[in-house]
Amino acid sequence: SHTATTCRIPVGSGSGLEVSLTLSGLSGSITNAFSYSVPVIASIDPKHVATSGGESMTIYGQYFGTTDFSPTVSVGYTTASSCAFNSNNGVINYGILECEVPAGSGKNLEVSLDLNGERSASSLRVSYDIPSVASLSPPSAVTSGALTVTLSGNNFGEIHTGTAQAG
Repeated sequence: SHTATTCRIPVGSGSGLEVSLTLSGLSGSITNAFSYSVPVIASIDPKHVATSGGESMTIYGQYFGTTDFSPTVSVGYTTASSCAFNSNNGVINYGILECEVPAGSGKNLEVSLDLNGERSASSLRVSYDIPSVASLSPPSAVTSGALTVTLSGNNFGEIHTGTAQAG
């Protein structure tokens, strides 16, 4: 037909992409014409991580595109590092992504995946481990209070603006 043709789009990812057609040495194109499926995060493991970060998080999902693209995973507003696809053939339609969780604190933080301009619509959440207090110094004070004490333990996070209460 002089008005339509059929062709295959290659494996990829992205949105608002240009599509071009070359026939007998002549090319035509249309901009902002094609989008691949948005990446979908189906599950994450683990769902609780240490505030120090550095733990491996596995993200399971689909429409991850190909290994040619660099994914960006965020936990809340903090970007994870060392993200890598786990694939045997380079095509990540149903895939596994391994990332290093950033240091942080908080609970019910959204895990999102940005891939070649497309952001996953995920309702999956991760929480950092709760603080664990092992000791404090000094262990006693006068009843008027207003004494500064030092708490020692784990999972305090990097931002130390919490409150302490006795009683």
